[in-house]
This record gives sequence, C-alpha cells and structure tokens, in this order.
Amino acid sequence: MNVYIKNLKALEAKDRLLAAKIRATMDDPRVRLIKVGGRASAIEVSCGNGETAVFKKQTLPSNVRRITTRKQFGFSEVIILLGIGLGETLAETLAASDAGTFILLIESNPVHFKKLLEGFDVAPLIADPRVVISVGEKPVDAIMHRLEEEFGVFTRSNFQVIKQGIAVSCDAGYYQEIDKVLARQKQMAEGNLASINRLSPVWQENIFSNLNAILRNPGIKHLFNRMTGIPAVIVAAGPSLDKNCPWLLKARDSMVIICVDTALKTLLKNGVIPHFVVALDALLHNYFHMAGAERPDYTLVVNPVTYPMILSDCAGPMMITSYSEPMVQWLEQFTGDLGQNLTGGSVATAAFDLAMRMGCSPIILTGQDLAFTGNRTHSGGGANDEFVYSSVGEMSSAEIMHDDAIGQEISSTAEGNLGHALKSSKTMVTWRNWFEIRIAENKWPCVNATEGGAVIAGAQPMCLREAVLSYGRPQRDINKIIINARPVHLAGDPAVIRQKMDALGAKARDIKRICSMGIKEAEKLAMAAQHKGEEAAAESSGRACADYLGAIMHEREYMGINRWRMEGTMDRIQRLRSGLKTADPAKQAFINAESFLMFFRDTYQITKELEKNIRAIHLKGGLAGQGGTADAL
Repeated sequence: MNVYIKNLKALEAKDRLLAAKIRATMDDPRVRLIKVGGRASAIEVSCGNGETAVFKKQTLPSNVRRITTRKQFGFSEVIILLGIGLGETLAETLAASDAGTFILLIESNPVHFKKLLEGFDVAPLIADPRVVISVGEKPVDAIMHRLEEEFGVFTRSNFQVIKQGIAVSCDAGYYQEIDKVLARQKQMAEGNLASINRLSPVWQENIFSNLNAILRNPGIKHLFNRMTGIPAVIVAAGPSLDKNCPWLLKARDSMVIICVDTALKTLLKNGVIPHFVVALDALLHNYFHMAGAERPDYTLVVNPVTYPMILSDCAGPMMITSYSEPMVQWLEQFTGDLGQNLTGGSVATAAFDLAMRMGCSPIILTGQDLAFTGNRTHSGGGANDEFVYSSVGEMSSAEIMHDDAIGQEISSTAEGNLGHALKSSKTMVTWRNWFEIRIAENKWPCVNATEGGAVIAGAQPMCLREAVLSYGRPQRDINKIIINARPVHLAGDPAVIRQKMDALGAKARDIKRICSMGIKEAEKLAMAAQHKGEEAAAESSGRACADYLGAIMHEREYMGINRWRMEGTMDRIQRLRSGLKTADPAKQAFINAESFLMFFRDTYQITKELEKNIRAIHLKGGLAGQGGTADAL
C-alpha cells in the first residue's frame, strides 16, 4: 500500500476532519520532500526568516529521552509536543510513556505534515490512542479546545512541553503564541484544580440528591437545532438590565428569552416571563435567586450538580444538561447523552452556548455588563437586594453592599461600549474572553445590547430597543417548539441504575477494606525507613503497599467515577515525589511511605463519602418511578 494512503487511512480513523483538511492542502514550493535513491530522507522548509530548515532522521538529545518515567501514582501524564519534524520525538515519547499518558501534538504547517505523510510511515504513531493531533489551528483552538474535548475540565497544571527545536525556530511567531496560551492554560488548570478540590464533594453529593430529577426529566440535547434562525436574548443580571426590561416585554413572542438565575426576579418584577431559566450553581446562595420565583410557565435548565432545592422546588418543566463530572458521565451510560453545555465559567456563558446549540441567530446579549457599571455589581430587584445586611446583622444600604462586593474582586478595567473606561474584575475579563473566542471561532451573529457595559469583540453594539425592532419579527410558536422538543419516553431505567448503585456500594466497602490494610502497611514502611537494619521489613511493606494500590487502581470504573475527587490527592503526591529527588534508598522508602499514606487515607475518606451517598438513596425511598416516562408539562 502507498505510504501516503496508509498514513491518511490511519489519520481518517482518528480524526476525519483533519484527514479532509490534509487532503485539501495544496503543495507549497517552500516545503519540499527530499529523496535519496527513490526513498524519502528529509523535508526541507523555507522559513519565514529567510533561512532554510532541513528535517532529517537524527539522534534525539538525552533530555527528550527522559521526558517521562513510569509512575505508580496518577491517572495520566499530559505531554504537549510542539512540531512534528519527522516524527522521532513523538515515537520516543510514546516509547517512554505508559498507557495512561495523553499526548497533544501541535504542528503549525499543514504542508509539512502532508509531506511527512507522503514520505514516511507514521501510521502507527498516528493510530496510537494516546495521541491527539492539531495541525495548522489557531493556538487557542490547538490547546484549550483540544484539552477541553479530552478532559472536560482541565486540571493538569504540571503538563510537560517538548519542543522540536527546528520546527519551533522555523515558525517562531506561531509557537510564541502557543507558549502564551500554554501559560494561560497552566493558570486555568491551577484554578480548576482548586475549584475541584473545594467543590467536588459538594458536586457528588448533589448528583445523588438530584438523581430522581435527572432520571425523570429529558436532556437539553432534545432542544438542539430546534430554534434555527430564531433570535435569542441572553439576559444576565448586570446593572444595565434595569432600564431594558420594558423592551424585553415586547420580545417574548418573537425571540427566545434565556435568563440566568440571578436575573429572574428582576424580570418577573417587570412582568417579563422568560422561556428558559438557567441555574447551574451547586451552592446554597444561588437557591435564593430562585426561591419564591418558581412558576409553571418557564423551563428550568439545570445540570446534575445544581443545588438540590432548586430542582425540588421547580414548579414547571425542567431539562438537564450533561456535565463533565465523572459521576454524571457514568450515569449517562444509562440515561443516554443529556446534551453537552459548555459553561465557560458563568451561567451567562452557559446560556450563550445553549442558544448556539439550539441554532438561535442572532444571539443578543443584555445585562451582560462585564463591568461594575455605575459602581454596581448587578441589577436591582433580585435576591442580592433582598439580603442586604451589614456584618452586625443590621440593614445596610445598597451602595455599601455594592462597594463591599466590588472590593472583594481582583480589579481590572474594560473598554466601555460608550467609549469610556469601566471598572471590571479579572473574573469578568475571563468571561469576556470566552464570549469573544466562541463568537470568532463559530462566526456566530451576535449583538451586544448591554448599553453602557464592556465592549465584546465580534458582537455588534446596539441598544436593546433597536435590536428588538430590527430582529423582533413574528416567529413560529416558541412555546410549542419547547413542548414538542420534550420526548414522551426517557432512556433511564431506575431498576437498572439501582442495581448498579448497589454494586457500586459493595465495591466501595471492598476498597475501604483495602485502604485500611494499605494504611497499616504504609505506616510500617515509614517506621522501617527511619531505622537502619530494617531494609527487609521496608521492602516487604513496600511490596504490600504497591499491591494494595494496584488493586485499587485496577478498579477502572470505580476510579473513573471518583477521578475528580482524587485529582487533588494525585497532584499532591506527584509534587511530593518530583520535589524530593534522592538516591538514598531509605529516603526513597520514606517518600514512598508518605505517598502511600496520602493515597490510602484520602481514598478511604472519598470512598466513605460515596458509600454514604449511595446509602442515602435507600434512606430517601430509593429511585422513584418505573422509568422511561418524562414528567408531564
């Protein structure tokens, strides 16, 4: 078989869109395949700096050969390879990596990549399931979106970066931008890990509390592409919302109104009933944005980790989003795909993503100030105004409350739609970047009708009045579309899930028992490591600990479900082991003992909490209903 056809076939099996892109890539005289004796030997590239780079088979430097070491601890390593060369770095990385490693290869030049496929057999490298390939993509797409696709929420801030030196120097500008995105990705991963460490116990407990609602309500995937061409208004709770509510009254019959939970009471007090209310937060304080505002004439959109009382108090139809929390992904084996919804860090960004998936166009943003317009944090009339108290429990003014809230944010600035500088925050800047990236990459028609708020690149500035008059044409019956989108029958069978939960509970009891034995052996190992002459005891306890750890890690399903719960533990263990480099066997044994103790103790506690959550299902009466039928509207 022709080597190009062989390589392309392997690429198509992995990434059909990339294969089509490479097929359509035209030859470029600046990239030439060099042959000796009829066989490809090198690739020559004329670089933008006027120099010529020649990629040929070479012996790799020793630092590349030491890119990774096999570890007992950790779910996987993440390695970013910059530049394909002739594939030697990728081959060496695969040879040195274990089965759990994730390798993202980024190559800037599609013609170089095509010439590689034409001249060299790299099909085994391409086909390896550990490898994801990005060719000629924007740096943000190449990194952030690829990692988002693989991990959902990316937490591996200690990823390794390996550069193919000639490739990087040949396209220095591109790879400098890659470096900037990688630096941002590292910061985001650290923030994500901190959030997961803080919230993952809450998320998992909420999922179990919400289990009946998850099984009795359809996923948002049933809404996808149902609203194609119908304008949508995303209503956030920024300070500018107050003056725009009257125009939203005129929009309900001609536009899909998607409201974030924090803006709901403001809308209702102005007589505006949204079509959708999106509530995603897992903590109690968000319940108060909804409390007392439950109505049967809007659809509540929640994810499985949303604070349970928001779901239990729902007075109307409800739809569920998917979520990257591993327990949710496990449940979707039985419920079917609920429908992906990228959160982007805020409820408003999630609402925007929902509008895109429904096919709404254009998407109009209002109340999305992304700044402290008028020195306020939010619109009036919501739960934030209902609970304005000082630290001594006395009523405080709204102005003092806004000042206090603004003072707690990490300050930043933003360019305003009216040409003036606005006070903003680092968090809001992150959300604005998210909007700008999504608008640009999808070329989605978007209107920024947040008068006085921050500029959002790619969104056409317009006052809401003008947007409603311009796009507010009579549409198909929006409420009827929503009703018809809800399936009569659902996939989830409570009896099957109950059986799987019972098996999970039994597995939890087994793992707690193994952890208890592991803790005892790890304590023995720590003691033996501190005394000379106890090498045999240390070796025996070390082997026992490794066996217990292996038995737990071998439980792929169980460890997969608890992956987020274990992220912080694995990160601490990895930092401990990489930060204490020593050739002293006693010190190595002690580091091993500390690592084992950390693993077994944390796993025991996590498993205990999971077992408690499973037991709570039975205490609350089990999983309700016969399954298969959606809640009535």
